[in-house]
Amino acid sequence: MTRNFILPGKKRGFTITEVLVSGILLLIIFGLTYQMLIPARRFWMMGDVRSEVQINARLAYEKITRDIQSSSFDSVTTAGGTIQAISMLSPYNTDNTLITVNSEGEIVWQKYIIYYLQEGDERLYRKEVTNINVPSSTPTALTTIQLQNYCDGTGRVVAYSINSLNAVGDQDTSSVTLTITAQKELFSKNNTSVVSGTVTMNN
Repeated sequence: MTRNFILPGKKRGFTITEVLVSGILLLIIFGLTYQMLIPARRFWMMGDVRSEVQINARLAYEKITRDIQSSSFDSVTTAGGTIQAISMLSPYNTDNTLITVNSEGEIVWQKYIIYYLQEGDERLYRKEVTNINVPSSTPTALTTIQLQNYCDGTGRVVAYSINSLNAVGDQDTSSVTLTITAQKELFSKNNTSVVSGTVTMNN
């Protein structure tokens, strides 16, 4: 008869059954951990997207507001529909650092500033137009057709995820009510931020 002995100090290895059970338990633990992390990751991503659209809406609003404030109401043109746009005269020089005035202290208009959105494109463009007859002292607005023709996909992108640009002028108060909507979809849910306010012109 044969007997098996375990020598003192010598450890017995794991059986196949023990290895399989351990592996299954680890898989269960990893699976449960992953299931717990998915909602946390979704929550973090949703928060990140909400912050992004809020920043874009605020950025677009502030940029347009600065140009409106330094312009004249008589030079403002707006467009809606497939092209949403607003244009205005600017007294700043080509470096956007200095307001130009003549010897009588009157503002000398330097260029037209255009902000626009094209249909299907959520990038907000800013465009400077200097290659036309800019009125020197008496502010004159672009025609709607001129404004739409300049909205040709050129210019500098100043904000993303912008869904709508709406501007309504009030001649009595020389002001523009500006509404910017930014929107981005994540997990089949639209995250939207709207910034609106009335901007009074200084010139």
